Amino acid sequence: MKLHAALALLVLAACGKDTADGGAPGGHEAEQVKRDAVPVTLDAGPTPPPGMIWIPAGTLRAGTPVDAVPRVADEEMPGVDVKLGGYYIDALPYPNETGAIPTSNVSRDEAEQMCAAKGKRLCSELEWERACKGSANASYEYGNDYAQDKCGTGVAIEEAARRPTGDHIACKSDFGVREMHGGPWEWTSSDWGRGHKEDLGVLRGGNALAGELVGRCANALG
Repeated sequence: MKLHAALALLVLAACGKDTADGGAPGGHEAEQVKRDAVPVTLDAGPTPPPGMIWIPAGTLRAGTPVDAVPRVADEEMPGVDVKLGGYYIDALPYPNETGAIPTSNVSRDEAEQMCAAKGKRLCSELEWERACKGSANASYEYGNDYAQDKCGTGVAIEEAARRPTGDHIACKSDFGVREMHGGPWEWTSSDWGRGHKEDLGVLRGGNALAGELVGRCANALG
């Protein structure tokens, strides 16, 4: 986990005010929704700023249903419906430029500062998951069936962290957000909160040899 954290990439999102508005899951799932859900507001579909994608208000089916595989039972919500308001997210990993090597080896504090310098912020892990799953709440950004070549998953993170963005055209959600998997892990603003006492943040996306598992939109790392 230290290696993954050292290679963690930041992801940016410019969003509205945050409050809870979701279902009623129990345990750490309830705390996760309380932290990360945002209000459902009127979705006017504004024109996104350059390089950003508008994610409309809607319902995220957070995590993975208990009867679905693969699933990491003690780390994922059980397919709970969470209502989220609309927000923006960068189209590509930071620095959000086609052909650039994603920025890595940054702490979450550094990631937050880099976001703020651009007038943005880190998105929460649920915002990240909705942008990945798209309007159909798919398991992977490109659909429900795993396809290694779509995002180039299934390789070691050391190799993945050196890849330029923009090469995997099919690696995108139906919202148009691209390459959320296949490269370095991405910081979110969320705390892990899954029964651990350590002060851990949540990473999303990324890559690993177990591509079918790590390439899912619901996957996370503390």
